[in-house]
Amino acid sequence: MTSRRTVLKSLLAFGGAALGGLWVFAPSYQAILEQTILSRLSYLKHDGDSVKRFIADYEQAYKKGRVRVLIIGFSRMFADYRVPYLSRRLESFEEFVLERYLRSTDFFLHGADESRVLRYVAFADPYQSPCFNPFAKLV
Repeated sequence: MTSRRTVLKSLLAFGGAALGGLWVFAPSYQAILEQTILSRLSYLKHDGDSVKRFIADYEQAYKKGRVRVLIIGFSRMFADYRVPYLSRRLESFEEFVLERYLRSTDFFLHGADESRVLRYVAFADPYQSPCFNPFAKLV
C-alpha cells in the first residue's frame, strides 16, 4: 500500500512537469499579440512590418505585461467553454491591444479608410503624447 506522502509527492511532481511543459511549449507573447491583431482585424490590410514594430514597442512600454499576455493566451484555451470571468478578461485585453494598435497606425489619420494599407506611425501612449488627436482641426 502506498503512503499518503508518496501520493502527494507524485502529484506534485506530475503537476510541476505539466506546468513546465506548458511553459516550454506555450506560444510566445509576441505570437499571441500578433495572432490577436491579425485575427480580430482581418478585414484590414496590414503593412508587413507594422504589426511587428508595434509589438516591439508594446514590449518596451509594458515590460511587466509579459506574464499578463501569457495568462491571457492560456485563457484562450478555455474561452470556448464560455467561462464568464475569463471571457471578459480576454475580451477586455484584446480590445485594449486593438485600440492601442489602431491609434499607433495611420488608420484614423486617413479617415478610417478600410481599403488603405495600415502603416505604423509611432506607439500611441497617452502618458508620452497625451495631446494626440487626429480629428482636431487646428485654426
